[in-house]
Amino acid sequence: MASLLDIARSDFFVWGLVFGLAGMVLVRGVSDSSRVRSPALLPYGGVAIAGLWIIAVAIADGEVDRLVPIGLGLLATLPPLAGKVFTSPVAKAVAAVPGAVTLAMAAPQEPGWVTLAVTLPIPLAGLLITDFETRHRNRGLGMVFFAGAVAGSFLSVPDTELIRTLLAVVIPVTFLSWPTPRISLGVAGSYCAVGALAVATTTGGVARPSSIIAALMCLGFLVIEPVAVKISLRLSRVMTSPAATSVMAAMGIVAQAGFVLVVSRLAAPHSDIHSTLEVIFYAVIGAVVALWVLVWLAGPSSDPTR
Repeated sequence: MASLLDIARSDFFVWGLVFGLAGMVLVRGVSDSSRVRSPALLPYGGVAIAGLWIIAVAIADGEVDRLVPIGLGLLATLPPLAGKVFTSPVAKAVAAVPGAVTLAMAAPQEPGWVTLAVTLPIPLAGLLITDFETRHRNRGLGMVFFAGAVAGSFLSVPDTELIRTLLAVVIPVTFLSWPTPRISLGVAGSYCAVGALAVATTTGGVARPSSIIAALMCLGFLVIEPVAVKISLRLSRVMTSPAATSVMAAMGIVAQAGFVLVVSRLAAPHSDIHSTLEVIFYAVIGAVVALWVLVWLAGPSSDPTR
């Protein structure tokens, strides 16, 4: 990986940062112009990030595969439309498949399973992140955790041009989501954000394919917490309780950062997939334990049944 100074000076990072800052100013202005007393929470963070990212890449690189903006456009439109017709969240995930397939066609085709590394995570992770957002969007955690995922992916893959652009876009926008939330990933944005991350990581990790798996797993608690909540009734009660405090949110951010560091620094460097998966397995176990520690620290007051 190039030095941090070289990365900061690169066109990919600079243009990403320019558009990220522009997006931050625009979102703040729109949020502050709300007629309500407190700033409006805008549910378009993921769409904004994906759109600003692809524009920055096009300027920095001089060209971009036309399938990428088409795929992101499908992800931005089809899941919300499906949500208006069907009540099941699964319908939104199914509606994300055309966009995922389109993005997979733009991803590297070797090794063969890389196509699946784009096609499958987008609807599945998008579904889980949307569920995460239903509980935590008012705390701004979705955007913060996604920023951590992008940072972890940047540390994971050997070629960082696309992922460094995404990181540069995400950094300024994330400051609008915590501790005072002005923007959330949103339904469409959950799928768009994962789509942008999948394209950036598969392109950047093709020289060391095992790093692609590690980079995508840096989504961490965004996808682990929804599964754990579905399994544990008590965890569900605590996570949806109004008594869940900002201290718990801060502790969750620390736990996400720890998970991302373990995966990106210990799992991603392995050249064989088996070793990468082994480290990820133990990291996921540790994440589940961390969730239960958060529940224990929250105490009975956060469980509305007690």
